[in-house]
Amino acid sequence: MIGTHGVDAGTTSVPIVRRVNLPAFSGASNNFYIGSVDAVNSSLPIELVDFKAEPARDHVAITWKTASELNNDFFTLERSATGIAFTEITRINGSGTTTQSHSYGFDDMSPLDGTSYYRLMQTDFGGKSTYSRIVAVNVVTPLSPQVTVFPNPSARNEINFALSGARDQGELPVTVYDQMES
Repeated sequence: MIGTHGVDAGTTSVPIVRRVNLPAFSGASNNFYIGSVDAVNSSLPIELVDFKAEPARDHVAITWKTASELNNDFFTLERSATGIAFTEITRINGSGTTTQSHSYGFDDMSPLDGTSYYRLMQTDFGGKSTYSRIVAVNVVTPLSPQVTVFPNPSARNEINFALSGARDQGELPVTVYDQMES
């Protein structure tokens, strides 16, 4: 941490933490964040414990957990291909005001190919919003289904088919032609 801890002068309603001996510029570490250790009287709308996005078989599973919430109306889950311009993909109701832990989740069934970035926007009942940190997930999907036939060539009257890159759509018809027969 940059600088040294100074004398605190704040309260839970007006949190003030003082740092002294700060250099004029300290590069990427020259960031300040508002925080609270009092989950009941926090000036922050939610205490976000965890937020992650993980690739699953045919979707991205996004989960988050709060330790407490204050006037939490809803969450807006946003996605981006660049990490800069985000688009809303869903809204999920919050739990109002609570000191109980709550878990939330959403499955993005239409993930972007490659690296995607997700973030949460939390909105309170007064319309005020705050953002979570951004999480990245890499999803690699083939552009089209791939069929592999093996062994090739076949020494016996037996061949195998392997299908990859297709979403589960039930039965898939297959037609096999033998070039040796007319």
